[in-house]
Amino acid sequence: RNPEAALALVDTYLRSESRDATRGSYQVPILVPRGGGGLNAVQARILGDAQWLVPSQERIMPPRPEHVLRSQDVELAVDLDAGARAVRWTVGDLSVLAHHGDHSVEHGMYPMAPWAGRVRNNIVRWGDYDYALPTTFASWALHGTVLDQAAEVIRSEADSDGAVLVARVAKSPTWPWPVAIDISWDLRGRTLTTEVIVHSEEFESPAVVGWHPWLLRGLRRREPIEWAVEATQPVIRGGDYLPTSESM
Repeated sequence: RNPEAALALVDTYLRSESRDATRGSYQVPILVPRGGGGLNAVQARILGDAQWLVPSQERIMPPRPEHVLRSQDVELAVDLDAGARAVRWTVGDLSVLAHHGDHSVEHGMYPMAPWAGRVRNNIVRWGDYDYALPTTFASWALHGTVLDQAAEVIRSEADSDGAVLVARVAKSPTWPWPVAIDISWDLRGRTLTTEVIVHSEEFESPAVVGWHPWLLRGLRRREPIEWAVEATQPVIRGGDYLPTSESM
């Protein structure tokens, strides 16, 4: 009866914990005419603002192409349309990767290139020039250009020992220099080896690479996972999320 109140209710639901980002489903009340019939203007606005919301039904997500590597009881699924990131990593019946959110920086395990992390003031200084990078998450130019780029397979092999995939992201449109980025996944037994290589195609240019895994902190069996990193020199991060001049 109150259109603005109805829209406000939908907005509240979309921002609450009733939205299951992992499954892409929504539990939102939609006004339905008695005896069926078409939607009125208010209901159409709600459906439009909520992106095809249907009460108590799962929003059907289109399938994405995956390249799956297998070795022993380990399976790794790579999404080629999302920068050749790993979207599923299982060992036996246990999942390793977490899904924190739907944004490209919030799930899976993905390569960061041609820069990793944050850039101070979103500006790259190289030679005598400053290059401004566009913001991609909150107020930051975050984690490189690979995240949303499609990758093409340049090598794919599988045998009794495992499987390997090498994919290339040929374009980095927001990076001032033309580069090609190769992402390698090599699964042998229960060992996964990864590699990121940035190829400068025309000019000398800066590059920093890294990996961003969203890893589960506990197993489905409620057992904690212990992760270890062999770091040569951990640095201290400041309040702006950028490294300070101090190290641990």
